[in-house]
Amino acid sequence: FLKNYYFEVDKAELSDIANFRLDGENRHRIIFETNEKRAMNKFNLIVLKGMNSLRNRLTGRKAIYITRESAIPLIGNNSFGLVDRNTSLIEVKPVTGCNLSCIFCSVDEGPKGKWATDFIVEPNYLIEEFQKLAEFKAAPELEAHIGTHGEPLLYPYIVELVRGIASIKEVKRISFDTNGMLLTKKLVDELAKAGLTKIHLSLNAIDQDVAEKLAGCSYNTKHVLEMARYAAKKLGLLIAPIWVPGINDSQMPKLIEFSKELGCRIAIQNFLSYKYGRN
Repeated sequence: FLKNYYFEVDKAELSDIANFRLDGENRHRIIFETNEKRAMNKFNLIVLKGMNSLRNRLTGRKAIYITRESAIPLIGNNSFGLVDRNTSLIEVKPVTGCNLSCIFCSVDEGPKGKWATDFIVEPNYLIEEFQKLAEFKAAPELEAHIGTHGEPLLYPYIVELVRGIASIKEVKRISFDTNGMLLTKKLVDELAKAGLTKIHLSLNAIDQDVAEKLAGCSYNTKHVLEMARYAAKKLGLLIAPIWVPGINDSQMPKLIEFSKELGCRIAIQNFLSYKYGRN
């Protein structure tokens, strides 16, 4: 479900509908030897039940898919939905979970994280609620910042989300944070076309060994540097490293030189210890 989510179904439950087989040409299709109405009605009940045991394939955690019908509000939780801190910037959090396990992560995200539940928000619900908030704030120029509780590019609707927010007249700028591992040239082009104005790249080291130590897992530095060079030609780019004293001190001058090479800004952030972070 949506690339990174799944639930398990007992084959006996499918057999109760009718004899079935997987379509040889499309592995995502199940063919039942019965009429369509019966198959749909029975199968939909299995899906509804299964969604209650949805799991994130990446983190292995239970996942909750938030739709308007779920009656879960999008304001009031710092991990998902919308966060308004009474400024001209609205934080957008469509998904939780991360593909890295950074040793300094302030929210203890990623495959090594200790969180029990992941969340993913249906895009139309998120866009509609953002529009309501934008109209309520009545600010002439808003910035939407997609700063997730993890990595925003794990959200399968990221292009649609950017496009939907860009269509709201009060929004003048759209940015997001990313570690860059999931960026591709095609995705950068699609995001720029959809209305993204700036990428905040969490690039913490130039040297491969230091980058992997900070990421807490395998990390493709060459790919991220290549994507940074490409993105800098297509939209705004901000290099946003975390300086962890004693670990990547030597990388700061290299990152400054890299940002100068690309002609973009750099914003070096101090490492801070958080109660629930991976410190």
